[in-house]
This record gives sequence, C-alpha cells and structure tokens, in this order.
Amino acid sequence: MPVIFYYKNFIIKFWSAEESRPHVHALSDVCQVKFWLDATGVQIADVRGNINEALLNELLKEVSKHECECRKKWREHFGC
Repeated sequence: MPVIFYYKNFIIKFWSAEESRPHVHALSDVCQVKFWLDATGVQIADVRGNINEALLNELLKEVSKHECECRKKWREHFGC
C-alpha cells in the first residue's frame, strides 16, 4: 500500500492488488475518493462517505498537482 503523499487529513495512496488501471485513493476517517490517472489527466472515479463538493474539488486539484509523482510511484511499484 504505497503512500504517495498526505493532504490535510487525507492519505493519498494505492493498493498493490486492486486493479491494473492507474489510480489513487484519498482516504480519511469519514470518506474515500478514488481518482483515475487517465491520459487526459486526473478524473474522479468514485466517492464513498461524507465529503462536501468544495473539499472534493480541492482534493481533485491537489491530486492533479501531484499527478506526475503519483504516476511515477505507480510505475515504480508495478514496473511499467
């Protein structure tokens, strides 16, 4: 479960054995947001739990800022 970075009370990471499509999760005590790392950029894939739209957009911007780092960690971990 490589941790890529922290933002506010969120851990941004991915699981090793989930799926092959590049993505990250933003996890907190009250919610989880999954982001695809697509060719067109970062996209919200799934939202679970209690999160308001402003914070969701803030997370999207933050993950987008760290997109290169997220992709690099993904490639290092999966060897692709």
